[in-house]
Amino acid sequence: MQRSNRLRKIATNLSLIGSMFLVWSCSEGPAPGPMSPSGSASKRTLSPQSATGTVRPVQRLANRASHSLAKSGYNRDKVLHELEIVRDEMQAIVDNNPFSSVAGLLSDAVRRTDDAARKLENPTWGGWGGDDWDDDKEQDDDKSDKKALVRIKKAKDKIQEAINRQLLLPAQGNQFLGQLIEIENQINNGYSPAHDYRGQSKSLWIKRSYGGMIKFAGHSIDVPKYATKQDAEFSINISPNDYITVDFGPDGWFDQQVTVTISYKDADLTGVDPSKLTLAWYDESTGQWVDLGGVVDLVHKTVTAKAWHFTQYTISTK
Repeated sequence: MQRSNRLRKIATNLSLIGSMFLVWSCSEGPAPGPMSPSGSASKRTLSPQSATGTVRPVQRLANRASHSLAKSGYNRDKVLHELEIVRDEMQAIVDNNPFSSVAGLLSDAVRRTDDAARKLENPTWGGWGGDDWDDDKEQDDDKSDKKALVRIKKAKDKIQEAINRQLLLPAQGNQFLGQLIEIENQINNGYSPAHDYRGQSKSLWIKRSYGGMIKFAGHSIDVPKYATKQDAEFSINISPNDYITVDFGPDGWFDQQVTVTISYKDADLTGVDPSKLTLAWYDESTGQWVDLGGVVDLVHKTVTAKAWHFTQYTISTK
């Protein structure tokens, strides 16, 4: 009898221990699995790129000549837009290299282009008014054009100095010079050539510990510090199709979100509400455009969004 009681006690104790072990094992979370170097799994969960939606890419405006009523005959708004593009690209180099010699020269060039734009934006500033206002307006147009050309020439001189002193790569500097020369030709010759950047690209080496920004043709990439595992070359490639499609590089996932901005100044917005524009990214696995969202800047005509990785992006509408 005593032996039987002892066996019952042992069985009871074993049962209690088993129950305790079962409760402990069920409450314990699963062991974490291996994480990828970039932590891409969690980023796919949190990334706004995981959102889906039906979007329709917006087409470009058809190339067509456009002339203003000004005496010179060129499209003043187009010239101002192209000045802004050159100005922003030079400013990006200044921001990426603060307190450097090249920043000093290009800051001066930026200031000259800003002055040129102000002269073109206010051609009648200081005009006489009255019955002869139209004649005076044409004279003011001529004066503002000449003053703008003087400032563009000074901006070119600063860029050329940066090239000569080997502070700026010739390819980059000559690109700026070529853009400014084209603007000069438009003002001097009174024409507005149909020009776009399709099929063109720009790249910039960005240090991991600094971050930086690259701008091209109104589009940009803003890279925070430590977004990449190592220093990397970032690029903006404008696709040669009839849509505003931009291929950003490099490929792969980032450790921090990178900000991308695409300009829609060349978009055909017939029947489209600009405030409803969005960015979409191309999912190669499905062959579909996926809504990324974004913030629309109605003044500068851009859409900005954050991304964990790069692919093709386009201006779209839902």
